[in-house]
Amino acid sequence: MKRDYSDLLAKIILKYGTRNSFAKEMNVSLATLISRLSGKSDFTQKEIEKICELLEIDHEEIPMYFFKVLV
Repeated sequence: MKRDYSDLLAKIILKYGTRNSFAKEMNVSLATLISRLSGKSDFTQKEIEKICELLEIDHEEIPMYFFKVLV
């Protein structure tokens, strides 16, 4: 099942301007971030926690950003 990370990507761009800037803030490579956002690999629990902190995502909003199924 593929996930839809479009809302997460929009929030990243809104706050950091580019995926590259956000990847640097996350201390991951751009390739890793792109792999996660494209659904080729999964976000770890620690990554989700850090993303929520950096993007000011409330814990109640996690399903909307990380578990929305692509239709």
